[in-house]
Amino acid sequence: MTNLCTTVRESLARYERCDETTQGSRFETHCLYPSFEPVAVYVVKIGDGFLVHDGGGAHACSWAHGRDEKLISRALAESAGRFGLRTDNRQIVSDIPSEAWLASGILSVANASAGAALDAVSRQAKAASDRLHERVREVLIRRFTIARVSEDIVRTGESGRDYHFDFGVRDGTRSVVIDVVTPARGSIVHKYTAFADAKVRYQGGAFAVHDLPLVPADANLLAQVADVVPYVALPAGVERALLH
Repeated sequence: MTNLCTTVRESLARYERCDETTQGSRFETHCLYPSFEPVAVYVVKIGDGFLVHDGGGAHACSWAHGRDEKLISRALAESAGRFGLRTDNRQIVSDIPSEAWLASGILSVANASAGAALDAVSRQAKAASDRLHERVREVLIRRFTIARVSEDIVRTGESGRDYHFDFGVRDGTRSVVIDVVTPARGSIVHKYTAFADAKVRYQGGAFAVHDLPLVPADANLLAQVADVVPYVALPAGVERALLH
């Protein structure tokens, strides 16, 4: 029987690779960005010490998820500060005085970079969700009147857990629930779980509404438990659901 420690070491062996690049010696760490890509750290020899940086990885990951430079810069500065590091030209940087501190410097930069990207992506997803929430509220009230539209609808799932949905639209005894969804992986998973457990699609109708493109696999996943529609198609979709 294979020793488990051997299995683990073999699984993690790919992270031991180090390549020479124009940015410094590139080392992939065990830390992950929200995109599940490993955080790469670069090491540059400076006199008796070292300069360790993330090559702008956190900035690039954050930018790919939502182009808000001010928000990203703030997330980088805050995460770097938590680890006693600094930012320079969109990079998270550590100044290492000697080889004795090199391992700690590499781990600090990797963790700070992963944390900064996660923070920035989470903030951007929240901002995008809030903007879409307000747009959906306005269009629903305009189409169906405020008397028929409710917010923060609670439904109990088969598990016994309560789930909160953003909106509900009523027409007599029929009702439709609506949740806004963003491309962020956390949003997709959370919405899928809520729709699947509460089975709201079979209680009148369920819509997952978006205004940013979804990854096809994520859209297909949500489509198993709700009607996935772009913002512009929501009013017509809700109207059809209420008529049937």
